[in-house]
Amino acid sequence: MTENDTDAGLVVLTNREPYVHDAPNDVTKPVGGLTAAMDDVMREVGGTWVAHGHGRADFDVTDSDGYVTVPPEAGQYSLKRLDIPDHPYEGYYYGYSNQVLWPLCHEHVDRIRASPDDWTAYTAVNEQFASAALDALTRQTAESTLLWVHDYHLALVPELVRRQTDGDVTIQHFWHIPWPPAQLFDRSPHAAALLTGLLGNDRIGFHTRGYAQEFLATVERTLPDAEVDTDALHVTHDGRTVEVYVAPVGIDTQTVGELAESPEAERFWRDLSEREGIAPDERIAVSVDRLDYTKGILQRLDAVEHLLERDDSLRGSFRLLQKGSPTREQIPEYERYQQDIFEKIRHLNDRFGTEEWQPVVYLDGRYTRAEITSLYRNADVCIVSPLADGYNLVAQEYVAANQSASGALVLSKFAGVHTLIGDDAFTINPHDTAGFAAQIEAALDAPKTERAERFQRMYEQVAATDIGAWMEHSLGQWSR
Repeated sequence: MTENDTDAGLVVLTNREPYVHDAPNDVTKPVGGLTAAMDDVMREVGGTWVAHGHGRADFDVTDSDGYVTVPPEAGQYSLKRLDIPDHPYEGYYYGYSNQVLWPLCHEHVDRIRASPDDWTAYTAVNEQFASAALDALTRQTAESTLLWVHDYHLALVPELVRRQTDGDVTIQHFWHIPWPPAQLFDRSPHAAALLTGLLGNDRIGFHTRGYAQEFLATVERTLPDAEVDTDALHVTHDGRTVEVYVAPVGIDTQTVGELAESPEAERFWRDLSEREGIAPDERIAVSVDRLDYTKGILQRLDAVEHLLERDDSLRGSFRLLQKGSPTREQIPEYERYQQDIFEKIRHLNDRFGTEEWQPVVYLDGRYTRAEITSLYRNADVCIVSPLADGYNLVAQEYVAANQSASGALVLSKFAGVHTLIGDDAFTINPHDTAGFAAQIEAALDAPKTERAERFQRMYEQVAATDIGAWMEHSLGQWSR
């Protein structure tokens, strides 16, 4: 560890690591989203990032305690990698985190698959993270120390760490996914344990006030001894007061805009257009998603089918570019969902396609940040249609990539970011196929001046709540 790592006083905990070593000299770096944004902050501030190490050569480059300095070319902060055995990790991540908490918080109760062994694994891995956090904290020399825990994977960590510190550490948590209605969360047999874990924090952050209020309602319903102040967003529990705050996560608008106009982005679009036969006057919709059932991809494809049924003038002149990234394929539910998507795309292309044109182009593989922004930059419409989403970075990146042009955003009212830019998006309920299709058509046909005015207002909102604002809201109080 370097002096910068210990002087900073910041320890970050996430499940996912920012750098992966596939070989000692082969490192995969963050290409976008929150991981890349937090890497930027850590590079500036310094400190220690604790995460699960899963690269083939991750532990070939660490010291005996699991620490390695990153990024490899600069060495600006420490990454402590946890070597978690496969058995507890699978139960913790693929089991409890993503077959209980993920569907529960996204209100897909029918997809919950609970196993007692998974809760045991979730508890054990949280204990391992807590132990690693304590190790990293003891190495900090700064007068003020912050432990910043992230997301639903690590809900028990704050209380576990709290038990073993003397109150000289500020513990803070950010919950990145939706918080469901109180009566829904209360169905979990571990609701009280999860809430007690989270109330080990000094501060807990959410994207929207709605999520924060649902969290407080859940605490009030599940923990009778807790005192909840819904106006001040405070909880008093076990003799301590916990602040609940609202800070919507943003993006680096300037960087996204610059990447969208880069030579790499222009070259990518030129090559893609040539390969897929995209005509200059063709109207393009784009969607970028992990292949997760919460993203509303099948509902989106149903809407495109309905649109092409009712307006045959779009056949040959409109297409959807669907960038997909497989995720959690070890979970049978996800594997089936991904196959359903591919079957639906084949159905649409067989039904409406010709030798020269296909209504849906599926794009897979790993894309650079510039290539993703190129898709946004050249799309007439971006479709973001989750059935539930904590916030959503894609919608913001689309707006930022088109800051000197114009486009149209078709946005689900169930995305957290709808609270920020929903007034100027073309709002949809993804369950309403006909209404969804009508809004895609409205976005395509809106007058240029209307699209430009809507887009400008959205850009101003996205820029005002960018990643810097989120970091200031999250870290500003501690750093002062």
